[in-house]
Amino acid sequence: MIQLQGNIANLGEGVLIGPTETLITVRAQTSVLVQNIILVNTDSVNRTCNVYLNRSGTRRRISPKDVTLRPGYVVELNAGYSLQAGNSIEADASAGAVIEWTINGFELAQ
Repeated sequence: MIQLQGNIANLGEGVLIGPTETLITVRAQTSVLVQNIILVNTDSVNRTCNVYLNRSGTRRRISPKDVTLRPGYVVELNAGYSLQAGNSIEADASAGAVIEWTINGFELAQ
């Protein structure tokens, strides 16, 4: 059993600006335990987005398909995901520059 030491840290944050894009990629010789992914719609109309886990070039959806965010609403994905070096979290949105995202978790040296 691995015992985590330290606090949850911000692993990345930004704004979805285009088609499917990489939010974070795990650095060499580290692994990551994602605690949560937070998505916020800053637009005045409904928007949809999808979040994916990409392991070795195989992308799997980790959010509901085309999750709808109402104006000003927040969606939090908090099932917990473990990623190894080279794995990434990716996302897409129905419009650019209106969905803000934050990923929190633990980064562990291997």
